[in-house]
Amino acid sequence: MKNSKFFAAPLLVAIMALTVACEETSLEDLLSEGDAKVSESYVKTEAALLNLYSTIDGSLRDSTFMANDSAIVDGAKVLRMGSNISIDFGTGVIGADGSTRKGVIEITESGKYTTPAASLDIALQSYMVNDEEITGTIELDKNGSDFALIVTNFSADQEIEISADKTISWKKGFTTLNNSADDVFDISGTALGVDMTDNRELSTSITEVMNYDRSCDFKVVSGIIELTLQPGDSIAEMTEAQIDFLANDGCENLAKIKLKQGETELEVTKQFSGF
Repeated sequence: MKNSKFFAAPLLVAIMALTVACEETSLEDLLSEGDAKVSESYVKTEAALLNLYSTIDGSLRDSTFMANDSAIVDGAKVLRMGSNISIDFGTGVIGADGSTRKGVIEITESGKYTTPAASLDIALQSYMVNDEEITGTIELDKNGSDFALIVTNFSADQEIEISADKTISWKKGFTTLNNSADDVFDISGTALGVDMTDNRELSTSITEVMNYDRSCDFKVVSGIIELTLQPGDSIAEMTEAQIDFLANDGCENLAKIKLKQGETELEVTKQFSGF
């Protein structure tokens, strides 16, 4: 296995690859055009949320920042002033993952992130990734090795907006600073959202925890996500999808997709891109 870059794009970018980049059979072919557009936008929103967590995590666990209350982390100026922390990308910084970030992530911290109990209120000030504004309010509460991630009205493209309640459970690597290769954690939880273009509600649930291992080339070792898209005024039936990152594929980039639309079901196994 090759070690990964720390600021890797999160789990759901892999799902986007499945939905929009399969060579033979894609979700866009299998679902209606509207469903495919909503799915892509939803995945993009979830990806932005998890990428934001990775940015915050990498900044607050940086050894130079922890020692001096200031540091340059992946091009951003990270500064602590009392209980306030800013992660400032200025007018544009290209990160290790190739994305360009602008604006400021503002954090009000009650208890330091690396201590057993902490609470972080996160606000985004003109924060943009690749020229798309990220909006919403976020609370991150730590209890031991777990983080509760509470998200309200979060959007990455102003087309999908979600509120989410997730848990990030660290298994190892949290205390080894500046080394992402040994990071292992699980993510669980649910999200509710709306497609603001067509006013269609959607929901997701991680029914088997998504296991992240940053020593794995493709990062996701296992896990299952269930997605339900409620019908719109002109759509007769619900759309359901299950994406299973296969635990028995030996850290390969394979996922089994089960699709259901009305009485129609289809199952395919596809490769996904690294994230």
